Amino acid sequence: FPGKKMGECGAAVHTPHFPRRLRQAATSPHPLVQKKEALLMSFTEHNVNGLIYDTSDVITAAGSGAVHAFTTRHGGVSPAPYDSLNFADNKGDTSENLLENYRRLGEAVGFDASRAVGCRQIHSDLVRIASEEDAGKILWDDRPYDADGLITNVPNLPLFAYGTDCCVITLYDPTSRSIGAVHAGWRGTASGIALKAAVSMMSCYGADPYTLRAAIGPSIGKCCFETDRDVADAFFALLDPAMDERIEQRGDKFHIDLKEINRLWLLRAGIDPARIDVHPDCTKCHPERYWSHRAMGEKRGGMAAMICLTEDML
Repeated sequence: FPGKKMGECGAAVHTPHFPRRLRQAATSPHPLVQKKEALLMSFTEHNVNGLIYDTSDVITAAGSGAVHAFTTRHGGVSPAPYDSLNFADNKGDTSENLLENYRRLGEAVGFDASRAVGCRQIHSDLVRIASEEDAGKILWDDRPYDADGLITNVPNLPLFAYGTDCCVITLYDPTSRSIGAVHAGWRGTASGIALKAAVSMMSCYGADPYTLRAAIGPSIGKCCFETDRDVADAFFALLDPAMDERIEQRGDKFHIDLKEINRLWLLRAGIDPARIDVHPDCTKCHPERYWSHRAMGEKRGGMAAMICLTEDML
């Protein structure tokens, strides 16, 4: 991004135009992208006083500059049908329960939950910049943006993204000390929100694609994400033929690998394949550990992905 100074961004990220059909050469990918890489799946489970969450070894390996977590459904205070670690605050759970769940997660992971910020997610490809003024705007009515991705370089500002079966993604670049949290439903996945978040970090903060790290959390797998032709056609219209093998037709239905497609978008951003982590679990296959809209319907809780810059390296 010639001429763009580090941090020279307004409140909204105006991401560059992407071709309608994603082409590998368009975004100068990392040379290793040309090869077919095996998925990296290296996550660690943590149990802190019964609160269970996962972390990506890829992000953890970058050092103490950031903390992050992918939650499960265990370790909170919410009653059934949200029992017990629930972060979906538009399903009927109380604000008191939700705030206590945030507090417990912050205590377990090591961040100040009173400063957390999230988006009112709208299944878009919109990425916004979170600023110091957004700290603490975490409940639905208080959230500052209608969007599905947040980026920042502000320390001690925890970013949250939410999902049940949708992909949630955390990004961290230790070089520029910038982070991102992304919700990628099928619409956001098809339109490349993961790529747009990564490119926005490069544009706004000078993030280096060779040191940028990304982790895709637990979400519905290709085994269970069954759709009709209209959804498959949306992917075929927006994506290049490289996506074809990630979409499998079975009779009159289609099975789509959302995690792998998001991984491909991150590769197109130029991120080293060794620095992209993909959680192996399918949320629908493991309702005992995760919330799943497809397995449970509307009466259920929701999970979160969070990431926060620490002040250790300042």
